Amino acid sequence: MRATPATSLDVLGRLVAVSNFARVSCPHPTLRPTRHMNRIITGCSAAALLAVVASNARAQSAKDFAGFAGLMTTPIGALTPMGPAISGDTSRYRVQLRYGRWQAVEGDGRANDAGVGVGIRGGRTRTTIEIGYIHSSPCDDCDGLMAGVDMDIPIIESASSDRTGLRLGLNPSAGLMRPTNGSGTALSAALSVPVSAAFKAGTSLLIVPFLSPGLGYGHISDSDFSEGGSRPMMGGGVTIAGTRSSTGVTISAHKVFLKNAPTVYGIGFSFTQQ
Repeated sequence: MRATPATSLDVLGRLVAVSNFARVSCPHPTLRPTRHMNRIITGCSAAALLAVVASNARAQSAKDFAGFAGLMTTPIGALTPMGPAISGDTSRYRVQLRYGRWQAVEGDGRANDAGVGVGIRGGRTRTTIEIGYIHSSPCDDCDGLMAGVDMDIPIIESASSDRTGLRLGLNPSAGLMRPTNGSGTALSAALSVPVSAAFKAGTSLLIVPFLSPGLGYGHISDSDFSEGGSRPMMGGGVTIAGTRSSTGVTISAHKVFLKNAPTVYGIGFSFTQQ
């Protein structure tokens, strides 16, 4: 059931009050009718995110905002995708480093997020466990710790002997975030369907463009508040890797859809070992 316009604004103010990751009032005019509060939503960058979309509050529901904030303050939305495994990849272990950044469409809200993960292959499936850090600006106390897990499951592989070809996979994932100086929790879960195509570049490199549409669910909560909702997502980018290993670099972007919401841009590095 969608909230009425007045209720949507009240809930938005409530979301901005519910966590402790920043001790500032949101400067956006839409939020000024709410009382001054020193507890803001469950994630580090969520107040800035809510300010970004506050001008469109009447078109969104409380579940929309909660789902968006839960996804964007956990690794699923805060960091950009590494891209699916390359067809024919048999490496047992992979270490990955990821960095994501977004800038508000309006205003000066922005976030810089980073994560490090370790992936282990079991059969054809690779499972990656990741920890990360999230920080938003302008704010002196907007930090949080993230953790996540995801799986890369191949569905269709048409790889040739040189590892070029098409690949379709499934990417279930889950995430968690807790502010470093405050209370509350952000949770998320998602299922993406990455599609990629690998091309040879010279004798030693593979170029792998990919798209990764998906659907995510985000949830934010504190001692006296709990709300969640689902949002569509889209990621994409290109991976450059060696022909003899999957060690490489990925440049990508990711968007959790909500009106007037920012796109996250990022880069990732992966290092593999047989």
